[in-house]
Amino acid sequence: MCPVARLGEGIKLAAYEALGISSSPPLITEEKPLGSIEMLARKSVRKGEKTSIESLFPYGERRKQFELKEDVRRWKTKLRVEIVPIPPADALDTLKAWREGVKIELPKLVSFITLADITKKKGEKTSINGLLASTTRKMPFIAEESVREGERLILQCYVIL
Repeated sequence: MCPVARLGEGIKLAAYEALGISSSPPLITEEKPLGSIEMLARKSVRKGEKTSIESLFPYGERRKQFELKEDVRRWKTKLRVEIVPIPPADALDTLKAWREGVKIELPKLVSFITLADITKKKGEKTSINGLLASTTRKMPFIAEESVREGERLILQCYVIL
């Protein structure tokens, strides 16, 4: 592409931005907590290894119920799902002692965006098996952290507005 064409594209983008039109996909502007559930890993996974929600958690864990904090509509509500290892109790006590006013972000096993596969109202109960489509639960992801068999993890869901 010649330099003139690049300049023309730059002018076009500047004009779009002046009108408030973005040429890039919208960023996540706001999200609200939908619910979370504590689950036990059925197998060990090393950092960088491929796994999925179905292979990491047994059926009974995926069927645990939690209360929805927002309404969800099937195939319309965009969700961000995050799996976070729970730190040991002594580490949590240390964090509680000095975290006042400080945001602490725990290392994530994985975080991904998907659509809800169920329609439910705020206050109703559901499970991960109900909320996520089977294709989403079977979708492989690369573990960002190592997890041991029997380790407690929190699966957190957020509604993207």
